Amino acid sequence: MPHSVAVKTEGIEVRDDSLTRIEVVIYVERESQKGIVVGAGGTNLRDAGTRARRELEEALGRR
Repeated sequence: MPHSVAVKTEGIEVRDDSLTRIEVVIYVERESQKGIVVGAGGTNLRDAGTRARRELEEALGRR
């Protein structure tokens, strides 16, 4: 991942069915860095989301 990446939380929705939805926006410094963050076929973005989801589920004790 590029060094100049920022993530901003846009919203958090806690549902009664033990599900928490978190919306974020990922900012990069240069247009050319988008491809690095997304990765081939979206693999970098998907993998980062999966790791973050696992960590948050463990920390929050809910999906």
